[in-house]
Amino acid sequence: VDAVDRCRSYNTSSPYRDYKLTFKVYTNDHHVAEAKAHIELKKAANETRGEWFKVGVTQAKRILKSILKGN
Repeated sequence: VDAVDRCRSYNTSSPYRDYKLTFKVYTNDHHVAEAKAHIELKKAANETRGEWFKVGVTQAKRILKSILKGN
């Protein structure tokens, strides 16, 4: 999954074109990493809606980095 392409497709759907990519990580198995990220983000989020999690950028970065480290 290419993060830049995904962001571009979200902006196509948004009348405000307000999505921006602020951080991305590389992994050998994005399916496993995404599943772990969903679990941790759901715990940390103030609000969730499907695959959308309301968390701050700093907190999201911390979660993603910890998943990559295997913690």
